[in-house]
Amino acid sequence: MRNQTANQRTLYFANHLGIADVFDDNGYRTGETADTWTTPEKIRLNISTAKGELENEAFGGFIDYSRTLFTTNMDCPIKVGSRIWISKDPAKGDPHNYIVVRKADSKNALRYAIKEVDTAADGTVNTTGKVNNGDSNQSA
Repeated sequence: MRNQTANQRTLYFANHLGIADVFDDNGYRTGETADTWTTPEKIRLNISTAKGELENEAFGGFIDYSRTLFTTNMDCPIKVGSRIWISKDPAKGDPHNYIVVRKADSKNALRYAIKEVDTAADGTVNTTGKVNNGDSNQSA
């Protein structure tokens, strides 16, 4: 009942692959690095409308998130740090609008806390007036 197909919505996700060297047009390293991501994949999950008491208990006192994702698929490939597109289409060039900030698992279900982010077309994230320069060590 809690993971009915009728309650699931389509979203896209991309997982962080790591940091790679940046090369110029001639194939030489520039000395800069950039985050690399998987190609966005489509998935169907339950998406909360907003956070509430149940989610607050699931993630303890952690309250810095906007919504939650829920699934009974214990093999769900979404990870903490994944980029999420809700009501957006990465194939159309839309930037991601959420980032996974926490994961809570139980014996037969997974719940993800996601935070809404203001993302520029180039992938930089603005959550508190500061723009993320792509450093994977910075929290979004």
